[in-house]
Amino acid sequence: MPTKTEKLTLPAALLVTIIAGITISHILFQAAAVFLLFYWFVEFRAGNSIHMPLMEKFVFLYFVSGVIAVFLTENPLGNLPHLMPHIVLLSAIPLNWRFNREGFPEGAIIAVTLFFTSIAALAGVVFHFGGVERTHGFNGGYFTLASVMAFSIPVVLAESFRQERPLGRNGLFLLSVVHLFAMWWTFTRSAFLGFLGAMGIWLVADAWRELRRSGVFTLSGAVTARLVLMMVLLTLIFTAKDSRINPFYHPPQSVAGKQLDLTSGRASIYQDAREFIQQDWQQGHWVNILLGHGLNSRNRMVQSKFTSWESDYLQAYMNQGIMGLLLVIVIYVLFLKRVFAALMSDNVRRQGVAAAGLAFWLMSFFTLKLTGFTDAAIFAVLVVLLQQIGRTEGGESSP
Repeated sequence: MPTKTEKLTLPAALLVTIIAGITISHILFQAAAVFLLFYWFVEFRAGNSIHMPLMEKFVFLYFVSGVIAVFLTENPLGNLPHLMPHIVLLSAIPLNWRFNREGFPEGAIIAVTLFFTSIAALAGVVFHFGGVERTHGFNGGYFTLASVMAFSIPVVLAESFRQERPLGRNGLFLLSVVHLFAMWWTFTRSAFLGFLGAMGIWLVADAWRELRRSGVFTLSGAVTARLVLMMVLLTLIFTAKDSRINPFYHPPQSVAGKQLDLTSGRASIYQDAREFIQQDWQQGHWVNILLGHGLNSRNRMVQSKFTSWESDYLQAYMNQGIMGLLLVIVIYVLFLKRVFAALMSDNVRRQGVAAAGLAFWLMSFFTLKLTGFTDAAIFAVLVVLLQQIGRTEGGESSP
């Protein structure tokens, strides 16, 4: 059975590098991912077999599918950098293998996560008051910050629930409010939906667990904190003077005649995809149907301000065909199995990470998450935290 440790081992240092890279610079998590891939190769050559649970096997197959998709492009060498998200996803496999052998510094990793995500949140707040229309952190644009906050808020909340002293509990709750406003000022609807959905499901899981145990569901401080954050965000949404965010807002007469596009132009993405899919099926392009059009397909096939297919499932299908789509679906099914197992546990820290995983999955319908760039690193961190926190608490092996 793996144990907790607070020593800064090599895998812990690499995980810290990935977390830092998510919030500061993508170069950091790319470097860590490449190092881990090289380390995996060295271990394989040495005859050491790295154990892969079922989900990780499908993540590896998704990587293989990505390699195939590179060679389906007109310029495989030029499109090789687009394989990086697939490499980043692989990071969780050797990391979990090493943590299982050497122990996992759970408290230190959570503290590092809070530190770096809070730096990103504070940067977002500062940039907002500096006049930035849609705020951002140090790494990436507004969407990256929104995605990081959707990941961090449940984790910060869970840590606040674990504090015995009011100062620590209230301080962390206020920190979660800062994260919430940083997310709000990105004006990213997919993050709002993911966060609200994750919080709602977390509350339902709490109610179900307590009702089964005692037959009574009480309005505890932890329940109240989540409800307060949800109500704050809902109030901001329904008082926003933007019809794309607030469905009840009616624009003034000066702009009322303009056609409102709730998709912000993304309807053209689905139209383009439908045309390509119809063409493939009608003309029998079975290689494209089964294996896709290759990585970076939209950027290569369509001239548009949108450089991706803006959905994990559409991105996987267009880039890597039916094979890629099925692999992404299976990965999410197995990921959600871990998420709900953690959500129903008595470990509050596991619950927080699980809620972050729920927000990640809910956002995947509206934007790139598993198939994205920085979000691939977030997924790798979630996989490590879900498996290691569960194992150090004596949980069952991950599927």
